Amino acid sequence: MVKRTITVYLGEMIGDKLKSAIATTMEAEKQAAATSTEPTPAQATQAEPETVKPKILTTLEELEAFYVIKSILREVVDPKRVTYKDTASYFSVLVDSNVRKWVIRLWFGESKRAFCLQSEDKSEAWVNFEVVDDLFKHRETICAAASRVAGTKS
Repeated sequence: MVKRTITVYLGEMIGDKLKSAIATTMEAEKQAAATSTEPTPAQATQAEPETVKPKILTTLEELEAFYVIKSILREVVDPKRVTYKDTASYFSVLVDSNVRKWVIRLWFGESKRAFCLQSEDKSEAWVNFEVVDDLFKHRETICAAASRVAGTKS
């Protein structure tokens, strides 16, 4: 008898706590929805703030070069490991999203385009090219650089 009474009492207590928690959550959701969908008159009359333009903009040409490099590297590195990072001065193709594991850096200027590969002694030698498809001409050297960086054999 005592056991049954305690069980009923605990059940009622737990039920009351759950009901109050659900009510509080639903009330908070209603308030959040009301404040986010209905702007105040002061907010409606304020002018839109100027949008800030990003300093680094990845161009279609850079993305095209990335996909060309990624297709070249399929022979040596799993394509899921190949990523890119765009900086203000150059565009890098990376392995494992690691900035220390860059395979190739590309520079796209108004009048010329160039790339450099990471050599064994970590030095950089820039090579000029005309169009993105010219990167296919350097397939062997790009694959060799990727093998060194990724730790795979070509």
